[in-house]
Amino acid sequence: MTEYTDTKPDMSLIRDGVVVSRHSERRKAVQSAIKKGPGVYTIHQPDSTLVIPDWMTADKPVEPDPDPEPEPEPEPEPEPEPEPEPQPDPGTKPAAIHKRVNEAALLNFEEWNGSSRYTRASKLTIWRDDLVSVAFDCQNMTTSGGGGRRVLQGAEYTLFIDGKPHATTLLAPDSKVGAFSVDTTGLAPGWHVLDLSEFGDETSVPYPVFVLRGELPVQERIPVFTGSHEIDGWFNLDWVPAVHDPKPWPCPRREFPHFSTVPGDNSVFLEMLTGGVTGHARRLNRNKDGILSTATKQDYFWSDFIDKLPVVELLDGPRGANVLTMASHISIGTGQQDDEPGSPLMDNLYVTDPWRFVRVSPNGTFTTLVGYRHKSPPSYWEDEPELELVGDWSAVPVERRGFHELWGMCWYPESLKVDNTADRIPEEGNRRPHITAPVAFLADSQNNRVCRVEFNATAHGVPPKVSEFILAPDCWDCVSWGNSLIVSERGAHRIAQYSMETGELERVIVEGAALATVDRNRQVQTTGTLEDRRAEDVVAPEGLYVLGDWLYFGSAAQEQVRRVHLVDGQIEVVIPHVSGRGTFLKIAVSDGTTGPEGTVFVSQWDVGAPDVYTPDGSKWSLTPYDKRGLARGRGGKSAKYGYSNTSYSSAVACGNGRVVFGSAMEGLRQISMALPTDPDIDRPRYRAGRDKWRDQGYYLTHGDHGESFFGLPLPQGDADIDYYLSVLGH
Repeated sequence: MTEYTDTKPDMSLIRDGVVVSRHSERRKAVQSAIKKGPGVYTIHQPDSTLVIPDWMTADKPVEPDPDPEPEPEPEPEPEPEPEPEPQPDPGTKPAAIHKRVNEAALLNFEEWNGSSRYTRASKLTIWRDDLVSVAFDCQNMTTSGGGGRRVLQGAEYTLFIDGKPHATTLLAPDSKVGAFSVDTTGLAPGWHVLDLSEFGDETSVPYPVFVLRGELPVQERIPVFTGSHEIDGWFNLDWVPAVHDPKPWPCPRREFPHFSTVPGDNSVFLEMLTGGVTGHARRLNRNKDGILSTATKQDYFWSDFIDKLPVVELLDGPRGANVLTMASHISIGTGQQDDEPGSPLMDNLYVTDPWRFVRVSPNGTFTTLVGYRHKSPPSYWEDEPELELVGDWSAVPVERRGFHELWGMCWYPESLKVDNTADRIPEEGNRRPHITAPVAFLADSQNNRVCRVEFNATAHGVPPKVSEFILAPDCWDCVSWGNSLIVSERGAHRIAQYSMETGELERVIVEGAALATVDRNRQVQTTGTLEDRRAEDVVAPEGLYVLGDWLYFGSAAQEQVRRVHLVDGQIEVVIPHVSGRGTFLKIAVSDGTTGPEGTVFVSQWDVGAPDVYTPDGSKWSLTPYDKRGLARGRGGKSAKYGYSNTSYSSAVACGNGRVVFGSAMEGLRQISMALPTDPDIDRPRYRAGRDKWRDQGYYLTHGDHGESFFGLPLPQGDADIDYYLSVLGH
């Protein structure tokens, strides 16, 4: 192991007595040490020690990091922060529950499931009073049963708390609901597990509750347990340390050969560029009382996507520790590792979710550039979120600070030019500065504006300056064409072109009649017939994409993708009918480096991966699956994710040999051509390991793919599980 000892209150990284880099955050200093390779480093910060695993600093030649994280100029030495409180000793682990259940007669507490077939959230149940009521029922949770309540088969039921009988209740004949009156005065503050007596073919689902009276008790371990929508013959409840200690899981850098034809099913490589979970994330969170739990809400709901503040978790950091959910825009970066001709690309991605603008490094590290992010650990989903607002928002009125439903992002191309005559900056990865400040534009739809975000020309890490650049109804997407900014103004039924320098309206490119409105749920509601809407040049435009002098645009109201020539004004229908629900149309178009030139990728909050339409009119299935739910092609990260593979595709990008897409669920998926060095997967063995991982409940304690949120070592010793984890990159 390589040990990093923190001794003084600054962020200089020292090796062999020499300062090798300076940092504004301890996290970045550690990342820098990992990149620089084996050795003993000192990070100056009070009284803490961090141990980095051997695999991150293996004794082998280390390539210079082609995309180092630039650091801000050193600031005056801050006042020493108080020493962090020591983490509690997890203590003895309570017994885990691993139980085969009868889905046709599932006896459960209504707090666990409510009255529907299943609930896509885990709730934190707190007992504060001396006397509480506990309701229960029995449901048929099979597909044919639909979650309907069954008649309870017993006449007298017993409530067990921590395995001991605590209360009883008598039921009238043919009752479908029962309840206990529970005296909590004899229960110690902290976690307790409820269970029920069973009759006939009933099987009960245990449920944890937290007793809170007076001062919050020391929290050593917290429960993780199966959600109702995850029941598949088994219920699991286990215990994890009450610490937020995710382990980095960096994504190896890849090469991305360009391809101009539709690849065969077995010639592609699908991976999770960022971590991804299929149900409840079960990361540590903290409620307003300070209670630590793993109670989370599934990343699934459109209402969460359009909410003013995020219910879903937004966390920065390396892959394995970060969270990106509900991507609304993805751009594949074109920046080079150096300013010299022919220099390789840095392979960054620039991504928005509805509340922030993020840079994603090739190894999967997230950095929020501007917008909201959660403090760590994030807040409990039913509470008001505790957020940080990144960026300098001083030019924006207080009541209008923060983003609300971002959909588009583009750069001001002229602002990205590098000053090749300037000296290189050692603190910035030995790069040269930009000539002027780099500028990005963000379409902030519910705030009816396009924001201008200005970054520092010579240093990363400096908060960018945010200003309101254009005000227009429902500014949905934005792209650059030369030094002009093109905006789809869904609320005005037009696509307009503005000066990137002044914001002055230069022209209206296309405009149509108001044959659609957007309701309070941000859904397009149409009027007239589809033929009427298609007779217009545009109605309620959404996604935009520029390829050469052609502007592609999508409209859910017209159920089409069209394009307009930006020089002569010619309009063509590219996709006559877009299949699916059509909540919106977010698009990307291949330039010939990811499939045939002119291929259109469409995300629309529909089940599955983005739809892909080639110029000859045929469809391209991005992620075809075998009968056991494993994507064809190479890459162990190609297992099926919920609905087909992503659940409600929300954004897509293509270019430079890769296709990247996001969804309502966590993470970004990336497709590229398989390389000769990519090993073939022993698919039966992989599936066996994946099935054991889930059946034995490791998805609860270690994440769906070994993310290990709580610092627990990965389980080893089972050959199939070991193989499954090795293919995932562990």
